[in-house]
Amino acid sequence: VGFATMVMSGLLLLLKQPDFGGAFTLGCAVFALLSVAELSLAHIAWMTAIFTPLVAALIIMKPYRLARILAFLHPWGDPRGKGFQLIQSLIAVGSGGLWGRGISLSRQKYFYLPMQHTDFIFPIIAEETGFVGSTLLVVLFMLFLFFGFKILQLLEDRFSFYIVLGGVALISMRAAINLMVATGLLPTKGLGLPFVSYGGTALVANLFMVGLIINSVRTQKMMA
Repeated sequence: VGFATMVMSGLLLLLKQPDFGGAFTLGCAVFALLSVAELSLAHIAWMTAIFTPLVAALIIMKPYRLARILAFLHPWGDPRGKGFQLIQSLIAVGSGGLWGRGISLSRQKYFYLPMQHTDFIFPIIAEETGFVGSTLLVVLFMLFLFFGFKILQLLEDRFSFYIVLGGVALISMRAAINLMVATGLLPTKGLGLPFVSYGGTALVANLFMVGLIINSVRTQKMMA
């Protein structure tokens, strides 16, 4: 009950801002934790049955959220309106070619692509460094996920295990959602790219989670 109260309080505060993307990511991370925490399939199915229509209702209740989904499905239907950001993002990614235009030589960041320093930083990286640079960035996040799971295999303390799993899941999900949004694989959502997007608070929070992961490993070594 206490855990559910804390989670729901956090979700409600995020939705109140409103930060639907942050609430959705946190909910997915909590769902991942509960799925690994030896929860029965009946409980998982019960939670899925409750939260799936709730998420759908939250999307339908806000016209701009529904508009984002429609723009995602057919951005060229309104290229100067709802589909503008996604189209400009795809242009930036495609303009980079193999090696990119060069560092600081992006054209899309000048009055074309909105939020290019936060939510849509990846298209600018792809435009300036090309397929090679953007692939390297994706590989770095994949390595973070890989070594995160390697750490999980070493941990014997269950509390440390869940701390590390939560941190790895939250950072990896935010990165995956941001990259998929920038490349047109998901509807536009206001989530920055961890460790890359502009924003001091997000950077501190991400580094705090990395610190918890490192501390869990050190504690495990001291106990061994």
